[in-house]
Amino acid sequence: MPSSNGETGVLYESWNQRNLFNLWRRSWDELPDAVKPAGRVQSRMTSFKNTRATLFQQRWAAKGLVRGYHGDHINEKVFKRWYLPSSLPDVRPKQTVLGDDKDKLALFARRKANAEKERKRLQEEEEKGMAPVGSLMFSEVERRMDVFVFRCCFAHSVYEARRLVVHGYVLLNGVKHNDPNTRLAPGDMITVDPQAIRIIQPQKGDTSKAEASDAGVAAEEAELTSEPAPAEPAAEPAADASPASDATSAEAAPSDAKPASATYVPKAFVPQLTGLAAALAPRPSRSNPNPAPLTPFHLPQWASPFLFIPAYIEVSFQTCSAIYVRHPTARPGYSEIPTPYDADGEIVRLAWEWYSKCRPRMRSKRQLGMERGNRKSAEELTADIGLFCDCVITTACFRTGLGEQVKLLRQAVRVIPGSLPLRAPVARAANVDIMSPTPIRIALLICDTPLDSVVKSYGEYHSIFSALLTRSLPEGVSKDSFVLDPYDVEHKMQYPADLEEYDAIMLTGSKSSAYEKLEWIDKLVAYVREVAEQAPRVKMIGICFGHQIIARALGGSCVPNDAWEMGPSDVQLNDLGKQIFGGRDTLRIQQCHRDIVPAVPTHPFPFQGLGSTPRCANQGMVLFTPAPASTPAAEVDEGAALLRRIRIFTVQGHPEFHRAIVRRIIDAREANGVLPADVAGAARARNGLEVTAPGLVRAVEDEGEEEVDKEGGEAGKGWVNDGRDIGRVVWGILGL
Repeated sequence: MPSSNGETGVLYESWNQRNLFNLWRRSWDELPDAVKPAGRVQSRMTSFKNTRATLFQQRWAAKGLVRGYHGDHINEKVFKRWYLPSSLPDVRPKQTVLGDDKDKLALFARRKANAEKERKRLQEEEEKGMAPVGSLMFSEVERRMDVFVFRCCFAHSVYEARRLVVHGYVLLNGVKHNDPNTRLAPGDMITVDPQAIRIIQPQKGDTSKAEASDAGVAAEEAELTSEPAPAEPAAEPAADASPASDATSAEAAPSDAKPASATYVPKAFVPQLTGLAAALAPRPSRSNPNPAPLTPFHLPQWASPFLFIPAYIEVSFQTCSAIYVRHPTARPGYSEIPTPYDADGEIVRLAWEWYSKCRPRMRSKRQLGMERGNRKSAEELTADIGLFCDCVITTACFRTGLGEQVKLLRQAVRVIPGSLPLRAPVARAANVDIMSPTPIRIALLICDTPLDSVVKSYGEYHSIFSALLTRSLPEGVSKDSFVLDPYDVEHKMQYPADLEEYDAIMLTGSKSSAYEKLEWIDKLVAYVREVAEQAPRVKMIGICFGHQIIARALGGSCVPNDAWEMGPSDVQLNDLGKQIFGGRDTLRIQQCHRDIVPAVPTHPFPFQGLGSTPRCANQGMVLFTPAPASTPAAEVDEGAALLRRIRIFTVQGHPEFHRAIVRRIIDAREANGVLPADVAGAARARNGLEVTAPGLVRAVEDEGEEEVDKEGGEAGKGWVNDGRDIGRVVWGILGL
């Protein structure tokens, strides 16, 4: 536990005696001056009733006090962005409209009995005041796995609870889960390994102390046995014994059926404890004269004030399990959030005032525009974006000699509602290059390293995916409109420190299998699940191995197939796939896999499939965000609106590969014995196949054309690769 500050009296989530002292000191500070003991100095910044501090200083001190108890191990920046709610429930009484008699008619319909009951309830609520919703600002912190273990009294501090989770002693819904940052959902159950709970383990030194003082123990046992047995009424004063006596007697009580104990007992306490030991000694039953010893239980000193279970938790101490029943709530005069401060007091109020003022500064302008409670309306945001477009287009038009058409362009831009990317077609019609003021940021989670020959010619995966995304950009959009940041999740286990900085994460392919029990794969699966549950704003794109990881993390599975799928394959699109890819029936992309996702997962995330091949029934899938209620039905499933609703997009193939890269992969895998010779030969044949069907002849990819020319092939044979079309769908999902 962090060192306690004697001046401020900060409390922490721990059963430590310093917490109890600071809690007593805070209660003493709140007493009137007339009843305070003389000679004591009041601790500073613990009471704001009589203070010379400014309002800013009071809010700052209150924030420090509440954050000391509620998640002091959580970084302040992370707390503001991920755990602090955007608003609190409004518990103010509703304004009654003059002439509205609905409430009175309802009371009359329920007759006098119900009306009297309602009147009493309203009177009680009025006496108690409004619900203390200020404490609900910490409801997300209470959902954390480590805090939940501490609330269940399985650990004496939140730091000990975090240790249990990190070291794998806690199961979440029957599966080992070592991420303490995970937030539980209603119905989740945790189970703690009893061997890891220290307070129910035998204390070290008990046996050694007994062995080191055999003579003393024998003397004490003789003295205990020589005492006369007390009468039955002697057990009554035991209930009134002091806590110190109870604690001592609990340790001195025998752990088996023998009347004598091997624990050292001071002589001064023998008369007081003799009757209690005899009364509490377990009596052997007739069926089992030698019962098993009881489980030792050693609570820390001064722990009793902290032993309680919140109302939203159901605990079973027999199985060391607990269920997160529901989210914490508040009602008039009562809050379910455990806190040492008044749930509706000045400290909690001042802390919320601090966060309500400083939190918007932690978010970008785009996130503020998406905030529900933002005061700026959609019309004002559109007007601001239109003003920016007007300035850019006006400057570009005057430079190109189109000054007379500025007014027409302004009108055209204002006709199109929405954000800047939606205005791009109008700008492209006037040959104006408009770049977003903040580029789209994509985190590329690199799951493998390409072959040395591929790296020598085309670079790492970062360069290969950058080339694909650059070629797929809409016409007139600069390559500076996006930033692709690489993260090595296989070797270095690197992940974005702050997801708020990114619009999407993209998972690459890998030679590994998504079902392998490797540390980096398990961590990647947990990370994808956390992003899907806690960051719905961030888009996810999965390629091959990434497609399989997303399926495994979000309710699906990944299994090995009976045959390889190598080289270009025609993906037969279903109705949804045709909608997404502009009405096309097939999609030809490079394949390089043997593992497959056998079925599209539908629970807990309702994915939808896109197409299939003869060897793989699931060649891609999407997950949509629910359409806003105000969106017209005709716009929900059409064009750009459909793409922008896609939250997760995956494909089994490799849109970033062209045939030169695939040929080298085929040669390397055949040389290593991984790929059979017949499969490699068939893949090479398909890789150089000439497409003569009408309407399917396309230009060869730039890199592929260069490689084919070097190898002596014919670049104009019309080899098809629709990887660029997949890239265009990715940009449509991101709003371009």
